[in-house]
Amino acid sequence: MELRMKIAGVGGQGVMVTGKILGYAASDHDKYASFLPQYGTQQRGGTASCTLIISDEPVDSPIVSKANTLVIFQQAALDAYLHQLSADGLLMMNANTCSMPERSDIEVISIPVDDMARELGNHQVANIIMLGAFIEQTKAFTEEEIILTLRHVFESKPQAMPLNEKAIKLGIQWIKDRNSHE
Repeated sequence: MELRMKIAGVGGQGVMVTGKILGYAASDHDKYASFLPQYGTQQRGGTASCTLIISDEPVDSPIVSKANTLVIFQQAALDAYLHQLSADGLLMMNANTCSMPERSDIEVISIPVDDMARELGNHQVANIIMLGAFIEQTKAFTEEEIILTLRHVFESKPQAMPLNEKAIKLGIQWIKDRNSHE
């Protein structure tokens, strides 16, 4: 298994946190990972993206010129990185901020993570909902593995765990429901 990913959005959407959690999960669960953050030049509201490689084999370089997976939180990021997604790749995007792309050679999963996060009472967990959906769709990690990693990441903020666990489970359930209707 090798996921060559780009995760992108704007500052404040949890792009880097999502990438770091996946990288830590790989390290925690006997996989290899490479994480490379990229920030725009604006102080606020600027672009944020990271490349992430998760593999069963050692990773030689953090550079991803062609991704097999894109996780996108904002339309500007989709416009900037869609060309880097290989044919037969997976695009997971925020349905609240992104329009369906005009590509028939990829799998597109459009998830209303902003709406779902508001329903949970905290817009800041939209990325964690997307993370749950991602792990369920790709089977990169189990729910238990990602929750263990979240506990590690949020060790200094244990009060954040109940909401983050709900968010992970919500993303997982959304994909299960979607896939059961196909």
